[in-house]
Amino acid sequence: MANVLMLGAGLGGLSTAMLLARDGHQVTVLERDLAEPPPAARAWEAWERRGVNQFHLPHFMLPRWRVQMEREVPEVLDELGAAGGLRINCIGMFPASRRGPLRDGDERFETVTARRPALEAAVAAVAGRTPGVRIRRGVAVTGLLTDPNERTPVPRVRGVLTRGGQTVRADLVVDCGGRRSQLGSWLEAAGARRPVEEREDSGFIYYARHFRSRTGELPAVRSNLIQHYDSVTLLTLPADNGTWSVVVTSSSRDRALRGLRDQRRWEAAVARYPLVANWLDGEPITGIDVIAGIEDRHRLAEIDADIAWTPYATDDRRWHVGKALFAASLVDHDACRAYQSLASFLATPDELFAQPGLLDRVLTLGAGAPRYPLPGPARRELLTAIAN
Repeated sequence: MANVLMLGAGLGGLSTAMLLARDGHQVTVLERDLAEPPPAARAWEAWERRGVNQFHLPHFMLPRWRVQMEREVPEVLDELGAAGGLRINCIGMFPASRRGPLRDGDERFETVTARRPALEAAVAAVAGRTPGVRIRRGVAVTGLLTDPNERTPVPRVRGVLTRGGQTVRADLVVDCGGRRSQLGSWLEAAGARRPVEEREDSGFIYYARHFRSRTGELPAVRSNLIQHYDSVTLLTLPADNGTWSVVVTSSSRDRALRGLRDQRRWEAAVARYPLVANWLDGEPITGIDVIAGIEDRHRLAEIDADIAWTPYATDDRRWHVGKALFAASLVDHDACRAYQSLASFLATPDELFAQPGLLDRVLTLGAGAPRYPLPGPARRELLTAIAN
């Protein structure tokens, strides 16, 4: 049994803490933010997480997450469901004309999702009841504790230093502080080599808005939750307690679309997409929230090419196969499930295309499809929509 320090009480930190505790370890979670989580059903209105920029921005938990939670910490799904979390099947929600009759095995596409405050509050409630887990909020870590008397070429971490000069000792320190973590600087200050970090170009920007149903019903799902169009990507993300979010994503370098920060122009743009327009039929519960820094190398390059009015070209065969798979998924029930398996993180491309004949079928059906096969405005029409 080890004494473990977990840095960060977000979804990753709390989930990891519970798994370690169930393996017999004693885990202390240190969280910079002081505020205690309220019950999950009230978390959207009542909980402010200053250390998490995306706390009130759109979230959707993929089926792979549901599979892992069901296997390891099923109480989290029960807690979330009791708070109004949405149980939804990412294939079953499609029109029957798109997916065909439901099949044995389609249950793997089921997930349970909610807005981020409800998700984190549900995980925190279960973690707080887990033997072996102790959560300390309002504790800011400032560095790593090492043994100055131990003469080794690589410093041995013995715990952490906290604001105010206090120390917290542990056999193991696990950093779940996210992208804003100071771990590299802490290691350097302790005499260790700074770790090498690799990041893709963070060039996306999200223009998002949350809605609440006026009738208790969610909007009809007419296509995939993520849809690519000329120079933009749209997301429609159902959530807990009759709420959902709509997101318009583009390149942060696209100055012409910065008018999407305006609510009227944002609505005028979304209304031009026939598979998404019905998601505007709800009570807005936020303005237009904006976040930048999301990554997808190929999609970002494709959007930037759209902005420049030039076709995107790459010799990456996987990108072309992925485009063909999406186009094929619109007309073929097997390809529909194959694409959803990738989108849900239930299979890797190598696992998927190991199925005999699938790659040939996908290329036959999708390789010659239009670059953007879904109905929606071209860039000129989109710019017209937000110009007024």
